[in-house]
Amino acid sequence: MRRSQKKGFTAVELIVIVTIVGLIFIVLLPFYLDSLEKAKQRKTMANVNSIGKAMMNWMTDQAGAAAAGAAGTDVVDMDNFESVSHEQLDAIMVPVYLATIPQSDGWGSDLDYYLKILDFNEENALAIRSPGKDGFWDGSAYTMAPFVSTNYKSDIVWADGMFVRWPQNWKEQ
Repeated sequence: MRRSQKKGFTAVELIVIVTIVGLIFIVLLPFYLDSLEKAKQRKTMANVNSIGKAMMNWMTDQAGAAAAGAAGTDVVDMDNFESVSHEQLDAIMVPVYLATIPQSDGWGSDLDYYLKILDFNEENALAIRSPGKDGFWDGSAYTMAPFVSTNYKSDIVWADGMFVRWPQNWKEQ
């Protein structure tokens, strides 16, 4: 007499496996989503830093020496800067200082550019800012300080050669 041996899993075994895989997915999903946001934040920081350095190089070439320096205040008011469009900045910077000027941050929001094209030896000569994940500006005046790196809604601001608002430990992320 031969016994019939069935190969495969029973319904209970399949339900247990699917449940375990589902639980693992639920536990790991927040970490995955946070890593995506960190990547967007890092991309924005790198882009803002690159554009800022290119603007400093342009300003140095225009003045014949390092023209821009840090403002002597802890508060930076964007209303004191002259806004320029992406197209204007692109015409000045590409291809000599950067291959391309990113138009948006890691979350897809447009970057804000500021550059004094004529009076660049003064304070408030150049700046770039990103509205962060929510796409809305926190205001126009910023106190120089880092913010909690998991607060993806905070604006990232670079002005006159340095970051004014940035995620804590951003180079260590």
